[in-house]
Amino acid sequence: MNANLLKYYVMESGKRLADVAAAIGVTPATLYRKMSGESDFYRKEVQDIAAYLGLDRDTIDRIFFN
Repeated sequence: MNANLLKYYVMESGKRLADVAAAIGVTPATLYRKMSGESDFYRKEVQDIAAYLGLDRDTIDRIFFN
């Protein structure tokens, strides 16, 4: 998981990490834990982030499956 790349795309979209957390149905604290590797993202969360930020498959692969 490339947290810095995710942060970049969140900033590019004009949104905040708290907005992303709300979009996938978790708290900001939970999102930070997932980004730091303390817990894993579920497939549905990755799909929801992609849809929310308008990311293509290649970008998702670079962020989550590095």
